[in-house]
This record gives sequence, C-alpha cells and structure tokens, in this order.
Amino acid sequence: MSFSDFILIILVFLILYNYVIYPLVLIVLGNFFVRRIKADLDFSPPITFLIAAHNEESLIKGAVQSILELNYPKNQIKIIIGSDGSTDNTNAILEQMQVELGKNFNYFIYPRSGKNKVLNDLINKVETDFILFMDADCRVSSSTAIEIMKNYSDERVGCVIASQSVISENNDENTGRLGDTLYHKYEQIIRINESKIHSNVNSLGYLYSVRKNLLKPIPDDFVCDDLYNVYSVLENGFRVVFEKNAHAREIRQKSLNNELHRRVRAVAGGIATVFAYYRLMNVIKYGWVSFFLISHKVFRWLSPLFIIMLAIFTIMFWESSLLWYLIYISQILVYLMSALGWVSEQFGINFKIAKIFLFFISMNYSSLLGTIRFLKRSQNAIWDRIGFNGE
Repeated sequence: MSFSDFILIILVFLILYNYVIYPLVLIVLGNFFVRRIKADLDFSPPITFLIAAHNEESLIKGAVQSILELNYPKNQIKIIIGSDGSTDNTNAILEQMQVELGKNFNYFIYPRSGKNKVLNDLINKVETDFILFMDADCRVSSSTAIEIMKNYSDERVGCVIASQSVISENNDENTGRLGDTLYHKYEQIIRINESKIHSNVNSLGYLYSVRKNLLKPIPDDFVCDDLYNVYSVLENGFRVVFEKNAHAREIRQKSLNNELHRRVRAVAGGIATVFAYYRLMNVIKYGWVSFFLISHKVFRWLSPLFIIMLAIFTIMFWESSLLWYLIYISQILVYLMSALGWVSEQFGINFKIAKIFLFFISMNYSSLLGTIRFLKRSQNAIWDRIGFNGE
C-alpha cells in the first residue's frame, strides 16, 4: 500500500466515522450495555414550563394551549414565559393569557438581552424541582409530560430529552424541511442507543427537562443554552436520557436558508459549550460520556475539515491509483447531485435524492461557518425569527 492510499483510507474513515461507523457501533453496544431506567408512570411532581420568546405573536398562544391540554395533573403545572424585547403583539398576548389563566401562569418582560440572560433570570423564579424548557414553536402531545416525568422516579436521571418531529408551516418538500426531517430520524437512532448505554450528549432545545438543583447560571452569550444545561447534568454525574414516547412537534416554517442560519449559530454555540465543559472529555473520569461527546459532537464539527482535506488530496493523487480515481469520481457525483438539488430547489422541482445531497453539503458548509464564527468570537444569544432554537 502506497503512502497516498494510506492517507485516503484514513480520511475516508474519519469522514465515515461520525455519519456511519459511530451509529453502527452504538447499535451493537446498545445490545450489550444497557442501563435500564426505573420508570414510574404515576410519578407526577410539580413542574414548571419555561419559555423564552422574542416576537412570537403567531406561536406563543398555541404553545401554552398545548401545555394546558397535557394529560398531567393541572394543579401541578406552572408556566413562566420571558419576553425578550418583543416588538410585536407578544406582550399583549401574554397579558391577556395572564388574566385568563391566573396564578399558575406568569410572564416577565425584558429589554432585548438575549436568550441566555432571560433564562438565567427565569430559572431563579422557578419554585418547582423540575423545569421543562420549551420553545414557542413547540407543540406537545397529551402524554408528553407523563412520559418525561416517569424517568425522574429513577434518582440517577437528571435530564430527559423529548423526541422531535417536524410539522412545517409550508408543505412543499423543500431542502430545509426534507433534510431536517431525515436528520431528526437519523439523530433519534443515535439518541436512543446513547441513552440505553448511559446518556445523550446532544440536546434538543425545543423540549427538554432538568432537575433544577443541577443547573448553574449560563455564563455568557457564547454558549448554547440547552447544551450548557445538559452538560451541567452530566458534569454532576447524573444521566441524560432520551424519551422517544415524549413527543415534541416543531411547527415553524422550514427552508434551506433557515436551516443554514440556525446551524451556523448552533455549531458556534455548541463548540463554545464544549470548551466550557472540556472536563467531560476526560475518558478516565466520565467514560461513556467522553466517548459519546468526542464521537457525536467533536467529530461532526471536524467533518468539514476532513472533507476539504479529501478534496485537496484527491486533486493531488487522483491519478495515482484506482482507489483514488474511484474516490475522485465519487466526489464529482456528490457535488453534481448537490448542484442538481440546488437547481431543483430554485425551480420548485421535487428531486428528493438530489436535495438530500444538497442538505448534506450545505450542513457541512454551515458547520464550517459556525466554527469560523466561534473562532472570531462573534457568537451571541440574541436570536431572531429564523434564528437559533438550540442543537
């Protein structure tokens, strides 16, 4: 084997590891290393839903209504909402709901300060032991709270992450909607098996819950709020479990640009969060958590770099062996399909396979931009209508 072929094998392995090899390894390990949860469907302590909102006049009432329709003891549910400098009718809607719902509903109006600062203040106002963090574009099914809370009867559990599905406001099969739907199905396989073995290391900002006593103040505008809270649980030695029967439906409109914008922010915030919790990568102390964190998060953020390196080395060595030539042809096909996906997106053609290739390339591109954003320290927690809802 030539040195160039060795480089090729290493680069292909590094690219495939996060997307293919790691999920397959998890599936195998999930059949041998299983930590069962002592779940109890009758466990229904007082809970508080927290929502940080900015200009959510079209969504906030629906979010609250879905909470009110939960099949959970009504006197055990509190709702607290923070309006972060909203300039639409969000504040007026919150005022109206306060009159209608009474003492178990409360809201606070803040000057525009960013999601992290708003959440820090809201958390201090929570009086229950368990907090459910939720986004305004999230709708919960009737059994969601019961399915989440049953896991907390196991005292080792410190955080529970809900399952997510996408119900887009636009019904066309654009790349953003198609790609995000497939991505969440793919992620669910990883989440289920990480959770079976020990803990999830990837958050879901739309709906997740935490024991309040395990939280600590979010330190700045650079970190991702939901990921920071999840890692606080892991740092304290508690489990973060994925509950596939707790359903959160995201209803916001999807588009390719929307997803690119969101992922740039998510990657920048995610990297900052991992740096804040660098201790979690100590394999000797944190074991499975470290393995999952490096495989699931770090390798995914490095994937664009590996893809760029493969392209550069392909230009250098494509004529050196049959193996390099096949990789050369494969890359041409991938980028050609991505280009066809972009064309079909522009002209409204439903070419699904091509759009999947486009989504893969665009997500790696946005991941690269997110890394650059982190390095430039230009990340912040002030989000807009198509902005950051967590990753």
